[in-house]
Amino acid sequence: MLLRDLNELLKQHGKDITDYDLPELPAEINKDNPVPRVIQEELSVQIPTEDIESIEKLNHDQMVVFNTIMNAIDHKWRLYEKVVFKDIHSNVSFT
Repeated sequence: MLLRDLNELLKQHGKDITDYDLPELPAEINKDNPVPRVIQEELSVQIPTEDIESIEKLNHDQMVVFNTIMNAIDHKWRLYEKVVFKDIHSNVSFT
């Protein structure tokens, strides 16, 4: 969204986002889609392979948190009701 807005401002001054060392604009967004534009743009971002591969390198506690978040997304849970935060200094968990 920011890149599109920036590009519109640049066009008003005869410039284009491709004139600068900035990321490419995301693919065209479907304006008839009920999903907000900012979410459509985020979903269009390609995840680098090294980011996917780094999941295997998470320690046990990180993997528990990762899996909790992914399960919440997969099952459309209200994330704030399911995520557990742990204070590592006092070993106290919060939900």
